[in-house]
Amino acid sequence: MPDPKRQQQLRNQLRAIMNGQASASPDEIIDLMTGLAVTVPADDPLLPLLLTNLGGRLRIRYQESGDRADLDRACAETRAAVDMIADDHPDRAACLTNLATAVLLRAEVTGTEADLDEAIDAARRAVRATNTNDVVRTTLLTHLSSMLRERYRFTGTLADLDESVAAARRAVDATPEPDPRRAAFLINLSSALRARHRRTGAAADLDEAVACAREAVTSSDGRPDHPRSLNTLGLTLIDRFERKGADADLEEAVKAIRMASATAPADDPDRDVHLAALSQVMAVRFARTGSDADLAAAVEAARRQLEVGPDGHPDQAAALARLAGLLRKRFLRTGDGTDLENALNAAEGALAATPDRNIDRTGYLDLLGAVLHARFGRTRDGADLDRAVDAIREAARMTPVGHPEAAGRLSGLGLVLLERCAGDDLHEAVGVGRQAVALSPTGHPDRPVYQSNLSRALRTRYTRFQFAGDLDEAVQLSREALQATPAGHTDGFSFGCVLAEALFERSGSNGDLVEALKYWSWVYTSGAAPTSTRFRAARSCANVLATHRRFEAALEPYRVALELLPLLAWHGIEQRDQLHMLRTFGAELGRDGAACAIAVEDPGTALAHLEQGRGVAWTHLLNAHTDLTELRKVAPELAAGLERCRIRR
Repeated sequence: MPDPKRQQQLRNQLRAIMNGQASASPDEIIDLMTGLAVTVPADDPLLPLLLTNLGGRLRIRYQESGDRADLDRACAETRAAVDMIADDHPDRAACLTNLATAVLLRAEVTGTEADLDEAIDAARRAVRATNTNDVVRTTLLTHLSSMLRERYRFTGTLADLDESVAAARRAVDATPEPDPRRAAFLINLSSALRARHRRTGAAADLDEAVACAREAVTSSDGRPDHPRSLNTLGLTLIDRFERKGADADLEEAVKAIRMASATAPADDPDRDVHLAALSQVMAVRFARTGSDADLAAAVEAARRQLEVGPDGHPDQAAALARLAGLLRKRFLRTGDGTDLENALNAAEGALAATPDRNIDRTGYLDLLGAVLHARFGRTRDGADLDRAVDAIREAARMTPVGHPEAAGRLSGLGLVLLERCAGDDLHEAVGVGRQAVALSPTGHPDRPVYQSNLSRALRTRYTRFQFAGDLDEAVQLSREALQATPAGHTDGFSFGCVLAEALFERSGSNGDLVEALKYWSWVYTSGAAPTSTRFRAARSCANVLATHRRFEAALEPYRVALELLPLLAWHGIEQRDQLHMLRTFGAELGRDGAACAIAVEDPGTALAHLEQGRGVAWTHLLNAHTDLTELRKVAPELAAGLERCRIRR
């Protein structure tokens, strides 16, 4: 039975603390509130307010200590407060908000959909419990919008995104300038529109998202939320660049995101968010320019994000996935086996940290498959390829019809099936490749990639089954892919190689052969092309010329291939990877180049090719011991970087 005397004593103590007449630690206040709650009768109108405040303090203590028991109690106390408080009580909205906040936090920690559903229900009820002109209502609408987007990650339900956009728009419409909260509400609306665009591909949503972000940047100028506004603008412009391909959007995105990082204070709680955006924008610019510096900056920012981000945070999986994707790209460019293994560890970590029904899991499965596919290319371990097929096929199956990523996942599935080439794999590769192209309208920035991938599948199927029409279609697809690619884009050189290979395979006329040689020559003589692509083109061109007994013409591409080989096997990658490349290709290129020189009675060039092919590995290893003393005097940081590369041997 409650003790009235004890209850009054506890009330007086708590009142004195709240009025600043006495001091107490946060733990002492929680203990005092807990003791008072036990003594207050169930019908006391102050009990719901006591419980909701107790729940709020428990939630804050959980955020500081990480004690899960505090979070569970916070949910229980705020839920009890909501159950007790009258529907017409003026503080009902506050109680519902506290419940939504506590349960949402637990949903983020546990990934439990039931908690997320309860948080959204409480937020909706809180909105309904506030007056239309209540300033709190706009904040509640913004929180509801964010919660709905979070639930979309679990359910993939478009209705959640539609409601998220609607709630965010109501908050913005109800908050005119110069209200300092308007920028935050605009950021939220921009994020909601971006999320819906990614689901539906609606260009109008993306343009409005950019407009909202621009207004947020202007509105927040000089305020603490300015870096976040800049970040949002940059990310939105990245999305639009990837859809429309306008270089101006990409450069503005780089500028905005760099400014966000530069202007954010050192203790900014969004520091990991800024690093994530910086990594993303540099990765996108790398894809556009092929700059190794951009790729290195993207990797470095992704690693720093993982270092500064809190362990167990829901965004950690996304950070791991971003790092995995970047390391895979760098492996494909340099052949560094360490990057590949680190990419696999990060991809598996992202998947392990993601609940089964979280919609992000689909993308992480696709990424894992791509990394495993890359490792198969290096190890030729069939188990890696089987795992890659299974992962990418599951990702494609889980992707909703009409999702913007559907085409990319189907095209990726086609590539791994093409690699495995077992049973009906080739026919399935062509089938999913056709679907990918069909899902990408003319003008879509990724359509050339899907066309080039389908071209490869058709060409491979022709070599196996000689299906009439496969080669003609492969050539046509490759032509269209190359024509649709902006001049200077690194993908164009890869598409040029694929077109040359399809033309050579067809070789129905001398014109096909001449054109194939023209494209290979264009690629290997272009300094803007990635080294690996130049090497592939030079080697193919030389071998084809030699096969057609055009020995003198073959000497130049053989020379270029031999010169490029050490660049592929640079000292920053593992020594075993260096030796694999050098031994595999060095002897072959030197021998075949020498044979061509002998055929045209040029013994000097023959000897040079033999010596270069045989000595490239030894020369490379000896160069690893170059004295760096003089370099340390004038450029100590560069010398230290080279020394780190050397240590990795």
